[in-house]
Amino acid sequence: MKLFRVFLFSSLSFLVLLFPSAHTPPGGPSCAHAADLIENIGTGRINWSQALVTANGLGAPPKDLKNPAQVRAMTQRAAIFSARRNLLEVLKGVRIDSGAKIENLILSNDLFLTQVSRILRGSQVMQTKYFSDGSIEVTVGVRIRGELASILLPSSLFFSTAALPSAISQSKAPENSSAGPAPVSGEEVVPAVKESVKGQEPPAQVVSGSPLSEAERGKKKDTPQEDQPLPSHPRKGPEGGVAGRNREAGVADQDPKGGRPSSPDSPGRKAGEAKPESAPASLQATGLVVDGRGLGLKPALLPRILDEEGKVIYGVRQVGRQNALEQGLVGYSKDLSAAQKDSRVFDKPLLVKGIKALGREKTDLVISRGEAATITATLRVSNYLERSKVIIVYD
Repeated sequence: MKLFRVFLFSSLSFLVLLFPSAHTPPGGPSCAHAADLIENIGTGRINWSQALVTANGLGAPPKDLKNPAQVRAMTQRAAIFSARRNLLEVLKGVRIDSGAKIENLILSNDLFLTQVSRILRGSQVMQTKYFSDGSIEVTVGVRIRGELASILLPSSLFFSTAALPSAISQSKAPENSSAGPAPVSGEEVVPAVKESVKGQEPPAQVVSGSPLSEAERGKKKDTPQEDQPLPSHPRKGPEGGVAGRNREAGVADQDPKGGRPSSPDSPGRKAGEAKPESAPASLQATGLVVDGRGLGLKPALLPRILDEEGKVIYGVRQVGRQNALEQGLVGYSKDLSAAQKDSRVFDKPLLVKGIKALGREKTDLVISRGEAATITATLRVSNYLERSKVIIVYD
C-alpha cells in the first residue's frame, strides 16, 4: 500500500510538471523587460515600451454540459470573449496626445469603432490559466502599431502628405488663409479633409514629347548630355512652404540636391566645390534621449518636445508616417541607462533634460533653449528625428 502511494504521488508530480496550469507562448506577458513602462488600466495594462495593450478575461464552466471536452472549449471561448471585451475598454484609455484619448475618437466616429473592433477580434491569446474549479482565465493582446496605428494616425496628420494640397482643399480654402501647419489637438486628431499649404505647388507632371525617329534616337543615345539641375519649387519664407515649416519647428532646411540638412544661410554645394569638413564629434548624434523623470509626465502616441518659447522641436510633423506606424513616434523607458543603449537610438544618442510637462494629459515635454539649439545643430549632420530615433525616459 505504501509503495502504491509513493507511485501515485510521483505520477501526479510528473503530470503537474508536464501540464502546467498556465501556458505563455513566445511574445506573451512574461517577455516584458525590467525597463519597460507599464500602465495598469482596469483588468488590463499598456506596455508603452513595447506598444502592447493586454487585458484579462475569465470564463466559468457551463453547468448544462456533461462532456469534459465541450465544457473546457466553451469555458475557454467565454474567457476569450470576455478578455477581448475588456481589451477594448483598456484601449480606450490610450492617450493620443495631450488633449485626447482613443475613447474620444470612438465616441465621435462609429466607423472608427467598427474598424477597431474588427482588429480586436483578431487579437492574440497570450496566456491561458486553468483553475481547479474548471474556470479559465485568458490574456489577449494587440500592438498599437501597424494596422491599428494606421487607423489611429491618418496620413493627414503628417507633414509629407498634408503639404500637398488636394483638389477639395484648393477649392474650399480662402485666399488669405494661414499657411502654417495646424496644431494637433484633442479636438482635431482625425481631420476630415487634408489641409493644404498656401503657395506649395503640386509635383511637376511628366509630359511626353513627340516620338523620335530611329535615327534621332541613335543620335540622342550616342551624344553625351550635360547634367541638368533638378527642378525645384521656389523657397518660401516663414509664412509658408517647407523652409517656413522647418524654421517654425526648429529643424534645419534640406539641401535640394543632396537631400541632407543644411544651414538656412548657406546654399547647397555646387559641382566641383570641395566637400566641407566633417562635423565635430560633439555635433554627431544617432538619436535623442530625453530625460523626463520627476515631471509628472504621461506617455502618449503623439507626444511633442518644445522649447521654452513653445516652438515645436519634435512632433508628428517632423516624422515620416511609415516610421511612425512601424516604430511609433517615440520609444518609452523607465531606465535611463537602458534607453541610451537601446538599438532605436544606436550608439551615440544625444541626451537632453526635460524641465516641464505640458498639456491637459501632461504628455508634452519642455526643454531649455540651450538644449533645443544643440538638437538643431546635430540635425545639420543627421536628421535622426525624421526616422523617429527618439526615446523618452520617465517614472
